Amino acid sequence: MEAYNHALHRLSDVGFEAVSNITSDKMGIKCFSNSSKFVILQRWEVTTTIQGVLAEAAFLRDSLLRNRVNAWNAYYLICEAGNNPISEETVYSIEREPTALRKYVIRSALDLQRVPFLDPTQSMKKEISTEVLDSIEMTETVTRLIEYIRKHDGERRKLSQKELETAIIEIEKMDGGIVQ
Repeated sequence: MEAYNHALHRLSDVGFEAVSNITSDKMGIKCFSNSSKFVILQRWEVTTTIQGVLAEAAFLRDSLLRNRVNAWNAYYLICEAGNNPISEETVYSIEREPTALRKYVIRSALDLQRVPFLDPTQSMKKEISTEVLDSIEMTETVTRLIEYIRKHDGERRKLSQKELETAIIEIEKMDGGIVQ
């Protein structure tokens, strides 16, 4: 199966749905969204060049912004198709160019693992962490720790080492423990 089809199937598997092309009617471009992320999927054609991809990425970003799509959460997946192999040098040149959109060149199903939200091992890690949370006995100390994390926006951002130390000290004080 070619890389383009692998990408189509993976997007579907992780909950992305096709949306109308808000960018252009160019052959080989399909747009997908899962309500928080936007993905533009495009086939690599024989006539495609690095400069063409970079220009297309800039055009696509402008189109997304005009249509009020959050371009910061948009990804441009350029997929190898048929007998049109993409060289390592080309992959490097496209993916390392920081302007416009986050760009990934997909040459096989394994390349999809480099895209954070398409890596199946990441979703398995999330499931495992949920199982661990479900197995924790909800003691008063654990409940206080969870309240502290929520109170300090720890569900949306990573707490600093200092914030975690402060939480432990506060909870230890509440439990009557001696903290040095």
